[in-house]
Amino acid sequence: MRARKTGRVRRDGPPIFLNISNHPLSDWPPEQVRAALRLAPGARLVDLPFPQVPPEAGKADVAALMEAVLRRVPAGTTHAMVMGEFALAFALVARLERFGVECFASTTTRRPMKEAFRFGRFRRYSPLTAGKREVRGDK
Repeated sequence: MRARKTGRVRRDGPPIFLNISNHPLSDWPPEQVRAALRLAPGARLVDLPFPQVPPEAGKADVAALMEAVLRRVPAGTTHAMVMGEFALAFALVARLERFGVECFASTTTRRPMKEAFRFGRFRRYSPLTAGKREVRGDK
């Protein structure tokens, strides 16, 4: 996340609902877009592709991927859908929550025949770091 010299995350401009997944916004059904905007009224929806995590990746590799993603999180991000490889998703959610970003997973209903999945709702990840907020730059 980009930070000013004070180390605080910038919140200038409209809030951002960040889609960290490999399901681009252009593929989201209208009800998913509406649900995101209900969670973050007035937000801009922004894609950030979830990186590929090789099966042989170790802890250090996952940490490096996490840092690479975090460097690309736009200033003003207040909400994020995080969906992808579990170890990296868990690490991203934990860090994003520490920066005050509310993180969600999308839920779906499998539907036979017509469509493979139907958007259900956003489910907030349980707070992993309650009471342990940090500002960008803290270690």
